[in-house]
Amino acid sequence: IAGGAGPDEDSGSLGTTVAEIYDPTKPVGQRWSQVADSMIWRLYHSEAFLTSNAEVFVSGSESTNEHRVQIFTPDYLFTSNPRPVITSVASEVGYSQNFTISFSNVTNLDRVVFNRLVGSTHGVHADQRQIVLDCTVGSGSAVCASPPNNYIAPPGVYMLFILNQGVPSQAQYVSLQLTGTMTMLPAVATAG
Repeated sequence: IAGGAGPDEDSGSLGTTVAEIYDPTKPVGQRWSQVADSMIWRLYHSEAFLTSNAEVFVSGSESTNEHRVQIFTPDYLFTSNPRPVITSVASEVGYSQNFTISFSNVTNLDRVVFNRLVGSTHGVHADQRQIVLDCTVGSGSAVCASPPNNYIAPPGVYMLFILNQGVPSQAQYVSLQLTGTMTMLPAVATAG
């Protein structure tokens, strides 16, 4: 979670320094956990986003004199589980298209995800999304279906991660290309 502020958001001493992780798979009341203290106040103009190395880049604050940047390395990169390696993948895919990912260093995958590149301001990443892809995993390769349309995943560049036992690979960048007509949002009926 990137920063936060109370009623006096310009005060550099009223922010948070403790990072938190939200896990929707845990029971209600146990989904938030504190993981690290950055020792730097992160307020309204702070940013935190996932890097291609699966670490979290943190910067900014309310003070114009705060230029320190930090990298948070989550616990999943410190386990004894091996880290998968993407050895090849297409640099461009279209919608509803099967594509192959070759990998090494592990024998199985938990999941394969597209993460939208960051577009963050004022501590908010309005287009943040992670899309879990449907895949058939074999020995050293996975055949995955790309997202079905631009409504699920807007065209553009995504970080592709493969995960084994909760440990992510380093990302490969994949451009999701629109080759036909954009899927339009359904019309909304208003009460008359």
